[in-house]
Amino acid sequence: MKLNNECVRELLLYLEKLPSKTAQLPFAKIQIDGFSEDEIKFTGSILVKSGFVEGVSATSLEDTIPNYIFQSITLKGYNFLNNIRSPEVWSKTKVALSHLENVSIDIISTVSSKVLNHLIDKGMGY
Repeated sequence: MKLNNECVRELLLYLEKLPSKTAQLPFAKIQIDGFSEDEIKFTGSILVKSGFVEGVSATSLEDTIPNYIFQSITLKGYNFLNNIRSPEVWSKTKVALSHLENVSIDIISTVSSKVLNHLIDKGMGY
């Protein structure tokens, strides 16, 4: 399965809005418009494995895609989310990367940080 970067952003924004007492939520139970259960489970497993969120495995023998129970967003996850939170930064990041077929989350983070820094510099008159 291919990682959907839109799903990465939307899932992190969704998880951030959860009240802390509901933070024990299986990715399989999350519904986000425009994304299938499999996309959300796959994206959630990538976010856990890459250290953007903490979670525990809830994968059963019947699962074809790993399933995790979301626990919290890590500092690394919040740093990434804060870089891509702004629709303007996200849009410009996607444009900057549009000529590439696939990019890693690390590349998205680097490019979005550069876009954000450029907008800050521009706003400060540099």
